[in-house]
Amino acid sequence: LGVDYKHTLPDAAKKDASIEGRILAVDWAKMEDSFSLGLDGIREASLRFNNFTSPGVTYAIGRMEYQRKGIHMMDYWWLNTAQGAHVGATMENCAIGSGMLNLAFLRYEDKTTQTIDSSSVTSTINASGLDIRYQGLALNDNNKISFWGFLGARHKNEDLQLDSESGSGLAVWVDTKRDNGTNTVSLAYKSGSAITKHDGNATPLSEFDGYDLGESSVVELTNNYLIESDKFAMQWGLVLKQTDTGVVGEEGSNIDWYSTGVRPIYYLSDHVNLALELGYDRVNNEVEDYSGSLFKTTLALQLAKGRGYYSRPVLRAFVTRAQWSDDFAGKVAKGSPYEDDTSGWSAGFQLEAWW
Repeated sequence: LGVDYKHTLPDAAKKDASIEGRILAVDWAKMEDSFSLGLDGIREASLRFNNFTSPGVTYAIGRMEYQRKGIHMMDYWWLNTAQGAHVGATMENCAIGSGMLNLAFLRYEDKTTQTIDSSSVTSTINASGLDIRYQGLALNDNNKISFWGFLGARHKNEDLQLDSESGSGLAVWVDTKRDNGTNTVSLAYKSGSAITKHDGNATPLSEFDGYDLGESSVVELTNNYLIESDKFAMQWGLVLKQTDTGVVGEEGSNIDWYSTGVRPIYYLSDHVNLALELGYDRVNNEVEDYSGSLFKTTLALQLAKGRGYYSRPVLRAFVTRAQWSDDFAGKVAKGSPYEDDTSGWSAGFQLEAWW
């Protein structure tokens, strides 16, 4: 549930200046549980000041989602430093040369309960981060390059017996645009407190998650390709991610994840299309000593607003077949009839809408 209100200032000298307020509450629950929208579910509560200093420049303060970068088909964000942050302050779209400078200072809070010296201790782990981006530097007519840097600090917590730790991140990506589509390829490195709990939660990892922040690192390569025409569209995604937890488990400290998928769409009419999706994942987990693959195939008949890969809303009637390795039994399809199996079917309807 979200509300966005923009008030344009009555100033002739700054006729485009405006103040914008946003509030977004989000919650979810399993089918057998209930949920309610409350303060804990506030994903965004921010004030934005647009065009106050220079045309296009925006300043914001509060809780917000900030310039996420991802692969839609995989629902995966390879760069997402603000979602899950407690509060932040940003400056966006400051033109320097042919690119844009973007700055964000972020504060994270992670409330946790742990057993310390045989006693249950509830405390909040605090962390801070500085996100610096220079985006959209033109290489030529079709290609633009962007850079990301991050400095993070996990603060000391005496109650949980945690020392202060630091972290850093670097990334570069190239956006390519052609008449029939786009491509984005990225390479990223993160260490220590710059490594997030999840691609949808930017809170830094801690020792309680099985990581040694002083020794941990992540190297990741992604590619996101989209091609479109009047009769056909296709997206291809790729993720190659190698994580060193810094903690040696049964066979080592590394967790490797390799994932790729392709979704071609054929338009039967302006509003009806047929989609096929093929996906493959490979995981090698040295910490828990398991490895294996998962392969899935989905066929969907879609009723969409119009032509275009990202046309929304869209209603899908789908059927999916998946197969996975023996090592994944009990780890894939939890809570389903296939929890102890190595293959399964799923069919149903899905409605997807964006705002």
